[in-house]
Amino acid sequence: MRDIIAESDAKVLTELISDVRDGILITDEVGRIKYLNEAAVKILGLADNVRGKYFDDVCAIYDLASNVRINSPIKQALEEKISVELRINSGIKWPDGSITYISATSTPIIGKDGGLRGSSSLFRDITGLRQLELKLEDNQQYLRTIFSAVVVGLLVVDARGCIVDLNRAAEQMLESTAHSAIGRRFGDVFECKNSVEAGCGNGRNCILCSINNHIKQAVDSDGQYDDQFDIAMCRAGDSRLIWLRVCVATAVANEERHVIISLIDISDRKKYEYELEQAKAAAEAASKAKGQFLANMSHEIRTPITGMVGMIDLTLRTKMTDYQRDNLNSAKECSKYLLNIINDILDFSRLESGSLKLDITRFDFMKNLNQVLSTQKRAAMEKGLYIETQLADDLPRYISGDALRIRQILHNLIGNAIKFTNSGGVTIKVVKGERSGNPVLEFSIRDTGIGMIKADLSKLFKPFSQVDGSSTRRFGGTGLGLRITKELVDLMSGNVGVSSKAGEGSVFSFWIPCHEV
Repeated sequence: MRDIIAESDAKVLTELISDVRDGILITDEVGRIKYLNEAAVKILGLADNVRGKYFDDVCAIYDLASNVRINSPIKQALEEKISVELRINSGIKWPDGSITYISATSTPIIGKDGGLRGSSSLFRDITGLRQLELKLEDNQQYLRTIFSAVVVGLLVVDARGCIVDLNRAAEQMLESTAHSAIGRRFGDVFECKNSVEAGCGNGRNCILCSINNHIKQAVDSDGQYDDQFDIAMCRAGDSRLIWLRVCVATAVANEERHVIISLIDISDRKKYEYELEQAKAAAEAASKAKGQFLANMSHEIRTPITGMVGMIDLTLRTKMTDYQRDNLNSAKECSKYLLNIINDILDFSRLESGSLKLDITRFDFMKNLNQVLSTQKRAAMEKGLYIETQLADDLPRYISGDALRIRQILHNLIGNAIKFTNSGGVTIKVVKGERSGNPVLEFSIRDTGIGMIKADLSKLFKPFSQVDGSSTRRFGGTGLGLRITKELVDLMSGNVGVSSKAGEGSVFSFWIPCHEV
């Protein structure tokens, strides 16, 4: 070392560099080691007796990524008389299989006369740092893989509104490539019809663009920005409308604010929703037309039937044989039965279309109830059945409601009970109750009829439905009565239910609000 450095400075310099944590190694002009500190011995794994030996003979440096041995930077520094750095991923392989990443800079030592005197090299153990870098590279690659693989279109936009990155899904949606998209604004890449003439953000309609406006808001916002919206866009020269669900959010990287835009193509969903709306509108129009047709037809049919019943009544007042009277009475019953069916169809069509409204008035509830019971008792007596009533003492005399529809509900339920009962009878119970702190009237109609199994209860209250086909043949009816009953009770803000057992009869019950007046 003394033949390179002045004698007076050698001792001081040696003391200074002996405690340096970086490895320091000095060679002569042909690459023989002349000096190395303790840190160099430790980092490079050299022995103390390496002085005078060529560096490449005593220290093997590898490219740890390819596992190939490489030349040290000392040789190149001496040959070319320039400073040479060790390339990345260089290091030492140890016998136990471990590795040490090192960085190195070799600099030629030039004398005052311009002659080459040797080289000085600085070695540093960067294993910990390099492992962190590799881990960071792995994480970046992992995130990049996710970014590219996700099926949602993702774009990163800078504060100027220009694209700085995008994934494959975004390329497909924009019908572009990363090479042609990066550095350009969203509308220009998409070839939006509004940006063709003046560029994205400068067109006449760009002021209305939600994407531009949200990007500006995201860039200008002081804190975190996050919003989602749907937008319809059209490419220049293409009349096809593309619907995108867009989410705009902010992110900060390297103290620079970026805007993250996610895109989902919802064109198919929008098309389906439109078709669904069209189908719904068509169905509603068809239902309205059907309801109007049924109302018109019911009116047209009811008028002559009512006339027929009237003419039969007039004829029954004349002199005739018993045989003729029986025939006319049968015709009258058939006419009334047909009229009831038509009334049910008309009520059902009006309920279905929502055109049936309640006529709320003050009426005598007890009188209304007794009228129903009087009519149904005669029907029960004709079948040899009893009708028993259990009326609470505190039932109100006058209430507010639709008297006609309450009678219709009671006629339907009591009439059904009589129809499906061959022996025994029907018990009607009416009491005053309470629901959610409000007064109600509770009705129950119990019969001793044929009853139903549990599986058949689900068929009740559905239009044109009876328990089975044999019921229709044996008892008749359209199956609309119970459905109309349920709709009317619901319209009155009440509820209806049923319990039954095959062969043991049924109990139909309902309640409606009780507004005493």
